[in-house]
Amino acid sequence: MKLREEKDRQIGELNKEKEKLLKLCHPTYNRLEDLEKGVKIINKRIETSTITTKQERELISEIKKIEESRPIIIKIDKIQA
Repeated sequence: MKLREEKDRQIGELNKEKEKLLKLCHPTYNRLEDLEKGVKIINKRIETSTITTKQERELISEIKKIEESRPIIIKIDKIQA
């Protein structure tokens, strides 16, 4: 019985860690396969749209946030495995 309780506690801790990491990720592109897609979409918008300098800075900031999510998403994938 104690072994089961210990496993349940470990699972609970891992789920809490996963939830904490998910909050640090980009809200839309939060899966590894979506990261590159998101960067491409935003880059295309920068290249093909008529946008202000402020909007361009915001989009570049968005790209940085997506790229910063990569190591966090890798950690989440390891927790899920």
